[in-house]
Amino acid sequence: MYPDTYRVRSRHVMCRSELKTQHVVYMLPSNNTMADAELALYWPVKAITTGSTPWNQSHIRKGVDNEKSTGFWYVNVHSPGTYEVELRRWPEEANLAINSGLKPGAPVPGAHAYRETPGREFSTLDTAHVEIFGKKHSSSFDQDDVKAKFRIELPAGKTKLTASFTGPEDQSVGAYYAYVTRVEN
Repeated sequence: MYPDTYRVRSRHVMCRSELKTQHVVYMLPSNNTMADAELALYWPVKAITTGSTPWNQSHIRKGVDNEKSTGFWYVNVHSPGTYEVELRRWPEEANLAINSGLKPGAPVPGAHAYRETPGREFSTLDTAHVEIFGKKHSSSFDQDDVKAKFRIELPAGKTKLTASFTGPEDQSVGAYYAYVTRVEN
């Protein structure tokens, strides 16, 4: 253990307990695997989701451009209605264009951190794709856009959501961050 671990843990007992409880509740419906975990879409909850293992930031930063980089999410739409699906390659707080690269982060003493991998830059990604309830939606975006937005009517029910970015050179890159919000009518 690192020297400061105990100090941090002891100062944040309630936070640790709450996060541990949330993790257990999240994992219970899926028989303790991440493979079948579903994200619930309610109104007006905003859900941050990922298709291709966003916990592995090295994978995201490398910008793997093949079909295997575009995973899916299980979602459960609890309230039918109009939803806005916002796709990003980088998290919202990074405010980086879909095609932008990302500078490597500072190293971690004694270990190799995911943030040390530089983010790959693209110059030709120009179309975003979403598939949900078996319906495919596509939208073009500009070179400097940080996100691609869709407004989609969704019925209630369980389904899969897939998302990707493509370009004219047969590139297919995962849309690793999807922000889904129900729109008030």
